Amino acid sequence: KNEEALSVLLRLVVTNKEHVPVKRLLAKMFAKSGSIELLKNTVPLNVASSSAYAFLATVAKDHGAVDAACELLLLAHRVQPDNHSYALNYVHALELKDDLSLAWNALLKHMSNTTQCTVAGVSNGAFLAAAADGRSDLDWDINWITTEEPYADCSVAGFVPTPVKRQALNDESLDILALWFAGVKIRYLMGASIISLVACIEPARRSSKQLLHSTTIRNEHAYYCCVAQVKASHCLTKTDVMDHSGDKIYLCGDSHSLSPAWQKFPCQDKEVVLTPKLVTGLKHWHLRPEEDFYPKIHFERVVKTIPSGSTVVFIFGEIDCREGILLAVQKDRYETIEEGMRCTLGYYISKLEALAKNRKFTILVHPIVPVLDETRSLVIAYNTLLRESVLKSGSLRWLGGRDDSLFKGLLTQDMKLEPEFVLDGTHLHPSYLRLLGPAISQALEAEVGEGV
Repeated sequence: KNEEALSVLLRLVVTNKEHVPVKRLLAKMFAKSGSIELLKNTVPLNVASSSAYAFLATVAKDHGAVDAACELLLLAHRVQPDNHSYALNYVHALELKDDLSLAWNALLKHMSNTTQCTVAGVSNGAFLAAAADGRSDLDWDINWITTEEPYADCSVAGFVPTPVKRQALNDESLDILALWFAGVKIRYLMGASIISLVACIEPARRSSKQLLHSTTIRNEHAYYCCVAQVKASHCLTKTDVMDHSGDKIYLCGDSHSLSPAWQKFPCQDKEVVLTPKLVTGLKHWHLRPEEDFYPKIHFERVVKTIPSGSTVVFIFGEIDCREGILLAVQKDRYETIEEGMRCTLGYYISKLEALAKNRKFTILVHPIVPVLDETRSLVIAYNTLLRESVLKSGSLRWLGGRDDSLFKGLLTQDMKLEPEFVLDGTHLHPSYLRLLGPAISQALEAEVGEGV
């Protein structure tokens, strides 16, 4: 009976690959024990069928069956171990499980099996050598050079960079670059040294005649550039972010959790380190109960790794303002923007209140960051409603308190982003810790309801 159901669903999804109800049913089936073996009996695994397995992995991932997606991608990659696209998607699927060590090891294994593969003279073997470099980031210098095509200038005694060779990159080269970019992000999230990797990658990245932010690997490239710039800012200010001793305050957020990460500040008579817990692409909207899209699953997996009783800063909502709420209004999901905001932030507040109750988290809600000029007016309006909801809550604390000092401190009198907090046009500069640190301390010192 299950075999017949699987066969029917497979025929339907082949006929119409955009049929969401069928894809959702397939994902639910793959999430059940024994379903992958059933698929192998129905569609024997070989080189010719590996692309079908990779496609079905995407179906499973997009509808919450992340474990099944990992298994399907691993099977596809085993029959085509030199396929960089399968390796990349497998690494990303492991990230969704918040198994960063396994993701990093899977990436290294693929590199070791494809050491001769190169991009503009830089090989996977060279990446492996850089990963094994015993020098700490404290031994390196890194500067982010802002030109028409910005780049990282890395230096250390004895290091000779590979010459930049401008060329058009094919899909295989782009996938290799994306794997390297993902590796840098993963290592950063793990709190490990990354500058040796950046130094290795930069000549190949700079060789591309294509604008990488307009290619299929734009997301990986964006994360890589953000991390490289954050690391360069640490080097410039001589901030020692390699010492992770001290009490942890967790930063659970989208990419905006990266810039303040791994910095220390005094809080309640002790030194704390801001520890990142990245959830890629999460909107407040994704937290509604019926949602099965993978960012919600990623959020749930990440939150499970945070010890109960921890202090957690939650930084989400910028994506809702950038691409969620206005589109929903245009599609007539809401009559007004305010209605959309109130509905969407309601899912967020409900989820955070449940975590405060069930996991005993001390939850600090970070204002949505007002970096983009195009969405700042929407961010300001959304933050007003979000702050009101947090202040009314009996279990959440708003960073900046009733006077909203954190958010107001980010902006000039004419409502522009303060120049000192500009990083890459999308994220805040790590130096905003001078506002964030006191806001965290203030929130922790006050009782819920006393101005927080």
